[in-house]
Amino acid sequence: MRILIATDFYPPFLGGTELYFQNLAQELAARGHQVTVVTVWHAGLPQHETRAGVHIIRLKPLLTRAPWFFSSPRRFHPPFPDPALVSSLKSIIAQQQIDLVHAVGWTAYSCAAAVQGIPDPPPLVVSINDYGYTCPLRTLMNRGRVCSGSHFSKCLTCARAVYGLPKALAACLGIASSKKLLLKNTTSFISLSRCVERLFRRDAFSGCHLQQPPEIVTIPPVALPSQPPGLSSSDGIAQALQNLPSEPYILFVGALQPHKGIFTLLQAYSLLPSPPPLVLIGTTWPDSPQEFPPSVRVIRNAPHPAVMAAWRRCLFGVAPSLWLEPFGGVVLEAMSCARPVIGTQDSGHADMIIDGKTGYLVPPGDPRLLAEAMKNLIASPELSSTMGQAACQAAERFRAEQIMPQYELLYNRCIARSG
Repeated sequence: MRILIATDFYPPFLGGTELYFQNLAQELAARGHQVTVVTVWHAGLPQHETRAGVHIIRLKPLLTRAPWFFSSPRRFHPPFPDPALVSSLKSIIAQQQIDLVHAVGWTAYSCAAAVQGIPDPPPLVVSINDYGYTCPLRTLMNRGRVCSGSHFSKCLTCARAVYGLPKALAACLGIASSKKLLLKNTTSFISLSRCVERLFRRDAFSGCHLQQPPEIVTIPPVALPSQPPGLSSSDGIAQALQNLPSEPYILFVGALQPHKGIFTLLQAYSLLPSPPPLVLIGTTWPDSPQEFPPSVRVIRNAPHPAVMAAWRRCLFGVAPSLWLEPFGGVVLEAMSCARPVIGTQDSGHADMIIDGKTGYLVPPGDPRLLAEAMKNLIASPELSSTMGQAACQAAERFRAEQIMPQYELLYNRCIARSG
């Protein structure tokens, strides 16, 4: 198959979705498919390159040429079709005779507009990796709580507090006006967990009547590649490992942001009597904590091989997200290293963690219960080891060898359906 993968961000940017789609692209190429990745261009990165058999094209959406629109180093695709990107996507699809387009993030809006303007277009598959197709903040959080459902006025009020009025208005109008375009031109949606599928069904189709709604399937992301990258002294890996404590530690990996439960974690950690060190590996943002207790060690922007090495050295992992975590690949990474994980209820964590057997599931935003779960694992190394071994066995069903045939089967079905 000739497959075009379109994503808002791609490595060297760090994040779960970035790693999932790098793994997916490279696994597809290793299985003999012709894979092209299209993503948003950033300064300092080549517009064309090939990595692990995957051709990467970085394009310049029209909006990225207005630097005033962005408040972070990342240049986001807007939540509506970008004219420059739509035109480029049409050319790439025609020139490479693409059989199928697989999009994730807000880039999917440009993909939907591109395939709509092509005679006999390839099928469009869209991954739902967060709540960005119904929520302008992409987190489905409203004033620190899980949102009960999207509504334009409520979304605008919520987004205005974060983005300011001009950006909030653009985001809310873009999502509302582009929803039917996306639903109409998507052959199949891929949800990466049962939680995401449930909430997408609740919010995405409201007020939008289609004669033939697209199918929605749940397939886990390719979080565990068949050939994990090895360790080396390059790319800051050695430096990141040197920053780890010499004694056993508790490990959190992810964005150091409120919706990831970072403040809940710090509060729970303060309730532990004489705890082991807490290591936080992740990216910092404007809403990240500014100060940390002395026994908390922060490692910023560590390369992925260093993260995997850190998992193998820790006591257990914590993932106390406040939002309904769509999946949480870091949970699966920890489990694959035979480490139990404390995650949150009703989220994508429930697809991986068996409460009381491979880790614990606690209510989001409850530092007391989070601290109790941490105490149990600290006080009983035998329990932690037993849970870790069970977690390692449970992680096997999420490896690329088990997941990739599901993607290929879906791709073939979509291509056959499109004729």
